[in-house]
Amino acid sequence: MNIKKMLVLVSALVAVFLTGSANALVIDFAGMADGGLGTSAYGEGGGQPITLNNTYQTSLGGLVIDAYGYTIDGDKLVPQQAYLDKSWNGRPAGMGVCQTTAGCAGNSDDNVTWNEVLELHFNKSVTLTGISFVNGHHDPLFNELADFGLSVGSHTTTSYSFNSFDLTENFDALSVTSGSGYSGTDFLFSNTNRVENEDKYVYYVKSMTIKQVPEPGLLLLVLTGLVGVIAARRMRVQI
Repeated sequence: MNIKKMLVLVSALVAVFLTGSANALVIDFAGMADGGLGTSAYGEGGGQPITLNNTYQTSLGGLVIDAYGYTIDGDKLVPQQAYLDKSWNGRPAGMGVCQTTAGCAGNSDDNVTWNEVLELHFNKSVTLTGISFVNGHHDPLFNELADFGLSVGSHTTTSYSFNSFDLTENFDALSVTSGSGYSGTDFLFSNTNRVENEDKYVYYVKSMTIKQVPEPGLLLLVLTGLVGVIAARRMRVQI
């Protein structure tokens, strides 16, 4: 194989690597709660944390997600817990927060309400590219004044209106101000509305769309190996 063909091969392999890493993946929390995904569906229930992996959605590709629920001041020792809520009257729910470890305190306690935080921790860095919410009544219509808070990693929480949230525009804006955009391992969703248990002010995270961030070390390993092959080829040609 000559050098030109080898360079074409290198370019093709790098392109395949980057494309494979950038494939979008929808994490369907509502589907997990309803028992419709994976080989052993999680179903409705809570935990601190709830740990989700390929068992519950076979397309996760090795990702492991730990979900925590706690208060907005960051106290994970309070009795809150993450909670997967199933559909009600045919309307999906998803991931929320309960106030007690023994279960939810009433039917309105399993979503993200005022002063609560839902943390989703990934074992690998991912980029958030899409998200779907439903309100406490399991539908996508929120009060025009309702907001949600989002923080990625150690960045300051930013509040967004459910009704005017332009995913692409706001993600680009955060990328400009923070330098890293919506990429990381820790995503914190909070309720910034000073209204408790009003259906159109509380929410579930129904689903998320993410892309896995390519691991620089793996790409470097691939490139190093290919460069070594090219160098060896050139040495044989010169001998």
